[in-house]
Amino acid sequence: MAVYPEKAHSLGERPGGNERPEPAGQPGRARPDGDASDRGDRGVGEQYLGVVQITAFAFAPENFAFCNGAFIAIGQNTALFSLLGDSYGGDARTVFGLPDLRARTPVGSNDMGQAPGLTSFPRGVRYGLQTHTLSVAQMPQHNHAATFTPGGHTEVTGRLEAYNTRASSDTPSVGDFISGGGAAVFGTGGLGAELVELSGLTVSGGGGGGGTVTVGDTGDGRPFEIVNPLQAVNFVICTEGLYPSRN
Repeated sequence: MAVYPEKAHSLGERPGGNERPEPAGQPGRARPDGDASDRGDRGVGEQYLGVVQITAFAFAPENFAFCNGAFIAIGQNTALFSLLGDSYGGDARTVFGLPDLRARTPVGSNDMGQAPGLTSFPRGVRYGLQTHTLSVAQMPQHNHAATFTPGGHTEVTGRLEAYNTRASSDTPSVGDFISGGGAAVFGTGGLGAELVELSGLTVSGGGGGGGTVTVGDTGDGRPFEIVNPLQAVNFVICTEGLYPSRN
């Protein structure tokens, strides 16, 4: 329970007036003239208001509530609201939110200062996802298999003609045709003789161009998990306890 000069209040009790509650005497300690409950005779079981703890059992113990992001009334929890404000949600007029640690990992906020080389997070901010889908900009440089399908072909035919008459010259000249004759007219290549361009060879061709290049798809674009190894436990926050003093 929270200890104040007049009366403790928490989830089920409304303090008188609109003034911010302050602890009596030394903050966080019971009044010297208080009764057993005011003195906090539970000893080590007494907790500071707003403290978050981990439990391994399935329920929130007395004076605690689950850190499940629930909204609770400011009027019935002014002391806790004075500590949390609307950092964890709410309209800051009638309700405010408790921390939501369901399936979330708590990290230190920038209330403690900036961590060198790390991203800073304000108290109460929620950040991160359990799965992620890569965008094109996030993909590493890579290659894909490609297939080329030609759209046409080129066909070339050639024909070498020769006169079927007796040759009239034994020395080839530009524009001459091969002719028949009694003498041998075929020679063996590679003799190093000078080549002469002859007529009688007709070449014709036709074709088409173009084609299609197909790049194969790779991957399904499915989200992938980015969750670290974990074991689920319960987080609870003290809603009724000693009002903490500043260090």
